[in-house]
Amino acid sequence: MPDIAQFHALVRSCTRAPLLGGGKKRKLCIFLIMFLLSLKVFGQEDVLFSNNGYITFQNQELFILIVLVNDLQEAVNTWRIPNTTPTIYETTMVKINEPISLFIIYGTENDSIDLTYNLRIREPNGAISEVKYDGLKISDVVISKRTLYPANVMPTIVFDENEEIGIYYFIIQVFDENELIKTFILEFNLFA
Repeated sequence: MPDIAQFHALVRSCTRAPLLGGGKKRKLCIFLIMFLLSLKVFGQEDVLFSNNGYITFQNQELFILIVLVNDLQEAVNTWRIPNTTPTIYETTMVKINEPISLFIIYGTENDSIDLTYNLRIREPNGAISEVKYDGLKISDVVISKRTLYPANVMPTIVFDENEEIGIYYFIIQVFDENELIKTFILEFNLFA
């Protein structure tokens, strides 16, 4: 997301576009300015995107890691091995009739939390799938501050042969006590 200085630089460069012979550049500049303004208006600065199979968010109170995995049980078992640094293998490729899961880790500095999330799936044709997951529980209990825990609910999804091959997006909105914290978008490729 461009910051305000980048936005101003774009506006300045666009206003210097030549009047004659610069019509395409001026139209592009107007489009870019309108696009950037729409992002600010609709709050898209609260969106994080990843196409590498994992994404993280951290502020003063909360840490969240979301990893796309092909084998959720293996990821959970690996995470629970005591006195080790777990290695979780992310994926961006999912084969028809094979699982893909969200492996979510969180930690907090707060004494109390009520973390939930909604999951939507954007299909290759741009449509949002009718399959929706709302109010999935990350946690509502703080066992120990500065400790990372797996989420309570982590869905596994299997796409069958009726699904369109191509690039999909998991759109994950994370809430604390029903207040939106951040929206995460994770890209993956479904293939035959």
